[in-house]
Amino acid sequence: MKNTIFYFVLIFSFVVFLSSCEKDKDTQKPVIDLHEPAEGDTLWVGEDVHFEADFSDDNELKSWKVDIHNDFDGHGHKSSLEDAEPWLYNRSWDFEPGLRNSHVHTHEIMVPTEVNGKPLATGPYHVMVYCTDAAGNEAWTVVKVQIARK
Repeated sequence: MKNTIFYFVLIFSFVVFLSSCEKDKDTQKPVIDLHEPAEGDTLWVGEDVHFEADFSDDNELKSWKVDIHNDFDGHGHKSSLEDAEPWLYNRSWDFEPGLRNSHVHTHEIMVPTEVNGKPLATGPYHVMVYCTDAAGNEAWTVVKVQIARK
């Protein structure tokens, strides 16, 4: 009987020891501080988009994504051109491994003049920015901009 109790206590202690050594799970979302474009900005057809943001995470950043899409449907908005095509932009980038903070400043995104051979539909668009950390937690922010011709 003493041996049974001894083995039970030994196994129980081992299980408690292993569970206490388990790494804490990362449940905190990364933080996005989007500087440009800002709410209400105008993006010009045929020109680059000034994109600037700070990303941070308590453990490690993994990737970030920009999604630009029209805000015509369901919101009472229409394109200023009847024979125009709305623009959809979606691209993601990876951070260097191990980063907890990153400042991104780029002019890589170009507003096209045409989409599928038709003029770009101007009007209200959403710019959505996503950030995912190494644990898979995702944060996002959105600003409403206008796309216009000069």
